[in-house]
Amino acid sequence: MDYKAAAIELLRIQAKLNRLKAMQQMDGYTQGEIFALGYLHETGQEANPKDIGKVMAVSSARVAVLLNNMEKKGWICRLSDQSDNRKTLVAMTDLGEEIFLERQREVLDSVSKVLQDLGEDDTRSLIRIHEKISQD
Repeated sequence: MDYKAAAIELLRIQAKLNRLKAMQQMDGYTQGEIFALGYLHETGQEANPKDIGKVMAVSSARVAVLLNNMEKKGWICRLSDQSDNRKTLVAMTDLGEEIFLERQREVLDSVSKVLQDLGEDDTRSLIRIHEKISQD
């Protein structure tokens, strides 16, 4: 197999996929503010900004900007760490939870429609291949 030619074809297809609404929604869901809200939702507790940066694989400066924007929107609040007053924790507000759940519903509806159009066998294959690619 000519893997360079396959890579070119894959890049061409990926460019087309990036223009689809469902894929754009998925990207937004797995990055930035919504991803951070999802992390807080999943853990169900306050989080250290450093932990958010690690899971997002971004710099502490990027996390600071992200959290400042989210705080201005009322999606999160900052709290003092009870075990170490020098540290700050981040918690999701009720508004942040509402925004996250709404965005999650929108993305799931959109992606579910794409998968339904693919059919059961192709959906299983897509998930299997993505899982294989994403393994460490």
